[in-house]
Amino acid sequence: YKTVFLLMVLGYIAHFIPKRVEQYCQDRITRSPLVMQALLLALAVFVVVQFRSAGVQPFIYFQF
Repeated sequence: YKTVFLLMVLGYIAHFIPKRVEQYCQDRITRSPLVMQALLLALAVFVVVQFRSAGVQPFIYFQF
């Protein structure tokens, strides 16, 4: 569970990133070429697809 714990810690730390860093990243992405924005979007979709569940989870209350 090292990887899961590491991701949780990184997510927690991300909440404390200064507003100026967040604004800087937003400005960089906004000013980047359309091709770069499309690649970032494709990367984000790829990551989401990789983390999604393989199948539909059964309704837990049917087990009781």
